[in-house]
Amino acid sequence: MRACRLTRGHQAGTNRTITMAHRLVCTERFNDQSYPGDTLVSHTSTELAGRTTVTTTLRYATPEGRDIALRYPMVRGVTESFTRLAELLATRTGGQQ
Repeated sequence: MRACRLTRGHQAGTNRTITMAHRLVCTERFNDQSYPGDTLVSHTSTELAGRTTVTTTLRYATPEGRDIALRYPMVRGVTESFTRLAELLATRTGGQQ
């Protein structure tokens, strides 16, 4: 396991599993989060007919933490993150989507 310290967004965590091009599992904690404990984050990618689907699963430390996080307005941040990911991938695939 390797610690990953991110200063942008005030987020930190530890990579727990990395399977290149298929799976990333890590912990996540925000400096100013309003719920207890680390969140376990799992990203899994699958390919079918030339298209890749990324599934993200979050497991919060407590049910109360999950309930608090579900009240956050995440649509903007998630949309921005996946837009940036699509832009990055386009530079590596010659613009193919």
